[in-house]
Amino acid sequence: MSTDRFPGGAAGVPRSERSRGRRFRRVNAVVLTGLAVAAVGLGAANATQGPRLSSAEINTRAVIARAEQRLVLTANQPLADVEPSQVRVSPSTRIDDVSVDGATLTIRFADILDYDTDYTVSVDDVSGAFTTAVGTLRHGFSTPSVDVFTLLRDTADDPAGQDAPDRIFRNSPTGAESAEVFQAPRIQEYVVSESVLVAATRTNGGSALVLTSLADGGSATVPTPVGGPLHDLRLSEQLLGFRLGGEVDPVTSALVAPLYILDLTDPSGVPIQAVGLDGAPLSVRDFVFVPGSTALVAQAADDQLYLLDPIAGAAPTPLGQHAELRGFVPGTTDLVVADPSSGSLIDLADGSLAPLGLPAADADPATTAGKLVVLDEDRYVQQFDRVDYALARTTIGSELLLVDPSGTERIFRPTSETSRIRDFCVSPNGQLLAIEVVPLDGVINDDDLLPAFSDMTTYFVELSTGTTTRSVSGFLPSWCR
Repeated sequence: MSTDRFPGGAAGVPRSERSRGRRFRRVNAVVLTGLAVAAVGLGAANATQGPRLSSAEINTRAVIARAEQRLVLTANQPLADVEPSQVRVSPSTRIDDVSVDGATLTIRFADILDYDTDYTVSVDDVSGAFTTAVGTLRHGFSTPSVDVFTLLRDTADDPAGQDAPDRIFRNSPTGAESAEVFQAPRIQEYVVSESVLVAATRTNGGSALVLTSLADGGSATVPTPVGGPLHDLRLSEQLLGFRLGGEVDPVTSALVAPLYILDLTDPSGVPIQAVGLDGAPLSVRDFVFVPGSTALVAQAADDQLYLLDPIAGAAPTPLGQHAELRGFVPGTTDLVVADPSSGSLIDLADGSLAPLGLPAADADPATTAGKLVVLDEDRYVQQFDRVDYALARTTIGSELLLVDPSGTERIFRPTSETSRIRDFCVSPNGQLLAIEVVPLDGVINDDDLLPAFSDMTTYFVELSTGTTTRSVSGFLPSWCR
């Protein structure tokens, strides 16, 4: 009798089963060998191939609004250290810092970037942390354009004898788009943020403050204190600042008025009046919000400057007496102030004061120096006017000069030599100038708190080239508020 448990072969396994098992083992061995060879090949390839870009992240809205923004590049392998000299940016811009963490490379831009611009960032000779092969990481991105608003007054009467509406337009300084976003009779002035437009209008009963959503166009009138017309609107984050009524200083002819701050997110809609060190209401000559914050700097009637944060409720911080507030260096919180014989920068982080050593402008001695806007510690734009009495009607011609340590350059002059510049300011990123121009035959309308002339035009000019990118009808470009 056979001792096999199953007939048909040794160990009781059918011959066909044993054959399939041998084929499986052979195939399995071939597959494993192939995988091993592939793994060796891939390892060799990685050892001889430099890093490649896997992904990139950047906030394009933030880079045109604030300095010190980041571009994050992720490679396909851990990276060795990268030096700033290995990074190239086109168009050229300064790099503040470069850091590596594993496969992530972070590049920090020192300055605010330009609007509506295509950038390419290349990082050369990048090597892996565990290989000697090098590669190039390259990423391109485009920054968005930005909106700038202008006010177009209409002094004509409609057929019913009522004031024709004034209009506020949204414009692109580098494109061709313009669109009306608000209209009302007798718009005195306005301010705008990314989400809301606030306009002060003049009515038979005084002034009204109208808030308009830029998302859906809905408007609402905000109750304001009594005491005179609203003026000098300023907007920062969710805070609206304005002065109310006031009296003219007989010595300086400056208007001194109470300052109010309204938190647009406060359901009560009750503005807070700014107070001084003694807790008494503060009347001011001028004020300016600190960019990107709820703080502001106010100039009192005696020229004393105070750093205030009415929402936080902190005590005012004195910053010294100065004759003029000139705003902030673009992209910073360095406050520019002026006195009769000098200018200075106040570092709001510690309150320290540093002299502003600006080079002298090489201007025609026959011209008169006017408004000055500081771009950085040794560069500025200044207006110069020339009065011509030779014609039957006295004319004023204007030009803007860009001054830096390398010299003086004319950056803008109206096409007509008899047109004059009434006001100008620089875009928040320091890229463009917005310039109000009044033609010779412009007729003044001084029935409003902020007078205007007929046929006023706003020009947008590239600071780096002096190229006029666009002109639009109206005045009071929103950058100047």
